[in-house]
Amino acid sequence: MPLIRREPLLRSLDAAVTRPVALVCAPAGFGKTSLLADWATNGTSHRQGDVAWVSLDADDNDGFRLWTAILGALAQLSAVGEHCTLPRPAEAGRDIRPGFVATVANTLAELPRPVWLVLDDVHEVVDPGTRWGLRELMRYQPDQLHVVLSSRHDPHPDLALPRLRVEGRLGELDADALRITHEEARALLAQHGVTLAEDDLARLLERTEGWAAALRLAALSLRGHPDPSGFVAGFRGDNRPVADYLFAEIMTRLPAALQEFLMDTSVCQYLTADLADRLTGRTDAAEVLAGLRRSNILVTGLGADDRWLRYHSMLTDYLRTELARRRSARLPELHRRAAAWHTEQGLLPEALEHAVAAGDLDGAAGLLDRHGVSMVIAGQDAVLRRVLDGVPVDRLRHPPGALLAMAYACVHRADLETADRLLALDRKPEDQASREEVLRAVVELDQARLAGGLDRALRAAEPLLPDHLDDRDLEAAVRFSRGAARCWTGRRGPGTADLEAALALAGSGRRDRLAVECLSELASMAATGGDLVAMADRAEEALRYSVRHRAAPRLPCATAYAALAWVKVQRCRPDAAADLAGHAFAMAEGRSDPGVELWALAVLAMVRYDRGQRHAALDELHAALHRSDGRQVPPAVLAVVLAEAARTAWAVGDQEGTHHLTQLARRRLADAPDTGLLTAYLHLAQGRVAAARRSLRPLLDGSAVPLVATNAVGAALLEAQIAMEHGHHAPALAALRQAVVPAAPQELHRPFQATGEPARELLSRYGPGLGPYRGFALRTLALFSQQAVRAPLTPREYALLEQLDTVQTLSQVAAALSVSVNTIKTQARGLYGKLGVGNRRDAVRAARAAGLLTVDGRPTGPTPPGNTPPGITPPGITPRG
Repeated sequence: MPLIRREPLLRSLDAAVTRPVALVCAPAGFGKTSLLADWATNGTSHRQGDVAWVSLDADDNDGFRLWTAILGALAQLSAVGEHCTLPRPAEAGRDIRPGFVATVANTLAELPRPVWLVLDDVHEVVDPGTRWGLRELMRYQPDQLHVVLSSRHDPHPDLALPRLRVEGRLGELDADALRITHEEARALLAQHGVTLAEDDLARLLERTEGWAAALRLAALSLRGHPDPSGFVAGFRGDNRPVADYLFAEIMTRLPAALQEFLMDTSVCQYLTADLADRLTGRTDAAEVLAGLRRSNILVTGLGADDRWLRYHSMLTDYLRTELARRRSARLPELHRRAAAWHTEQGLLPEALEHAVAAGDLDGAAGLLDRHGVSMVIAGQDAVLRRVLDGVPVDRLRHPPGALLAMAYACVHRADLETADRLLALDRKPEDQASREEVLRAVVELDQARLAGGLDRALRAAEPLLPDHLDDRDLEAAVRFSRGAARCWTGRRGPGTADLEAALALAGSGRRDRLAVECLSELASMAATGGDLVAMADRAEEALRYSVRHRAAPRLPCATAYAALAWVKVQRCRPDAAADLAGHAFAMAEGRSDPGVELWALAVLAMVRYDRGQRHAALDELHAALHRSDGRQVPPAVLAVVLAEAARTAWAVGDQEGTHHLTQLARRRLADAPDTGLLTAYLHLAQGRVAAARRSLRPLLDGSAVPLVATNAVGAALLEAQIAMEHGHHAPALAALRQAVVPAAPQELHRPFQATGEPARELLSRYGPGLGPYRGFALRTLALFSQQAVRAPLTPREYALLEQLDTVQTLSQVAAALSVSVNTIKTQARGLYGKLGVGNRRDAVRAARAAGLLTVDGRPTGPTPPGNTPPGITPPGITPRG
């Protein structure tokens, strides 16, 4: 069998064997002997030929035989044979006495250099007298002798290794250290002439859990296999070569009663002693499981207290196959016992699956009726999907809440077709106050939020949805569904109140998925209010929560990613925005979430615009809007995208496109105030300035509140631009202030950046009149500055630029900056290169054109520390043509 070089592991072993005793402990097939053999030949901790090797078996429980092997192996070493004579076991007789072991130790103490004694498979030594001899060797162990032990399980306490561990004299490598890594698995397969796709390699490594024996057996089977992917997908512990190995190396070593215990308990993925007692009818499962752990029979403890444990997945496969073959009549009863135990413990997904496996469909339907909603909002809805795939739904029609719970799970997985089918099977309750009618209303409301007709569905549902219910899980579901529906239909206040109430309920129990959904929707609502700080906080909290609680539903996480992308693009961080938006779209695509799709695609188009690709950006916005046509999209998202598309069309001089977008906004947003901004763009495209200002007036005087706050900023900025271009300086400053006041606390730079040259002129000309908001104006101008030059200027280059815009000579500039004239010349050449000029006069002229020098002659940057995220280098902006 070819060996792979495991360099990191060899280095770990080299470190371990510097201790007096080293222990390599792992179950059968983890590569202990192969590793030690490689170390004996290639390790750096010893000289070649200074390692004595003894492979132990059951015959070595004879102390005389064992010591004959040990002393014979040591005598073969040059360091031993040339410098000392070891006693012979025959001198001690068949009974190895303390004096004999002490004599061996004293003799080895005279060696000129250290030697290592490897005792492979020390678990084979079970005779107390023989173990005592080994313990004495380690008790009298001289500095020149290092003992290396390999074992399938922790050696017996007779060997006194715990004392060595406490004293720091024991080096150790365990099964976790010996697990095959991704790169090692690739190398092992390559030695067998096998190359797998990355996904298949990862799947094989996951299935085998890094167990070397299973990987080697897989490699042998894969050599020349016509369908490697298919083989990997079906590779299990009941695969014949693996099953033969498990039988020979593990099962045959166990008594029949313990084999039955393993088979009976294998029906559960995770075990406790109490559960094992329930399954087997025994009362000593705690002792049995502890013995299995000590024996290291592919059993892993879970958690800090190891109360839970599991068998290796391939051992589980083998045991379940053997159970079905040898004790199949016990299977239904074992699953019934498992279902009852898990129900008592509140472990509902496991209880449901065991009930189905037991054939107890009435019990499964009862669990769905009582706990289905709880499982969905906890993020455990995948099990309901598996039940639906494996059980005829007609068998789950009673009690009535079972089918509704399944439909609720389907909606949360965006499977609207199946949800429709289940609702059609369910008989609509006559009692409108019943729990079933409330749940049905929630399901239909969630369906409408994704499929359309939300206004109508909300009107029908609201009379059926109370604020408070005895069933707190259903109450949480009601508050979320109604809150999201209200927010999507423009009722932001009551909708946000519902979402906050649902979040409070989610936080008070194990309602992890619901918490992620609430946080994501609240992040979206913060966007409509222009609160980027709250938006980022909510979205980041949603993602942290999903990771921390392992409740990562795709759709709510997609919403959170889209929200963060919106924050980044508005703060002029295009690279981060593009990454997040791409992730959001990938998660939402094809999963009946057109709002998130549209939002993510809009951010990607905005990034493209900010990088100077304005026509491509407009094409992408048109395509995104067309993709969402006829689908249910939150009005606020539509308002964002339509306004961005209209501004872009106006900026590139596309009057027809501006007209089309304005008409589209009137159709899809009805009388929403945001349409006034689009109408203003259209009027400007047609040269009707007065009409444009009339369209903006309701957004500016507060008589109309737009769906999204950024459109109010855009309206004020457009009014300021119009006023400035017509020489109306006081109105221009007032409108600019109206745009800056809500934007500054949020570091909302993009509306100014996207406006381009007019916005830069506004900020440069009127910035000093913005009072406390002048810092925001300077930071925004600094972003323009960084876009205008070939690379961002350093603080020293900004200081030099300020000095160059004077009548001082270079010598005087050098003195002012406390550097030499040569240093100033070098720095000036670097500055000229960034500005794309060749002399001082052109540098000042270019800096003024780029906005790097304001009207008062001072540089606009760099950005003050802490005001914008570090490392921002936004792309160039092309002024409106």
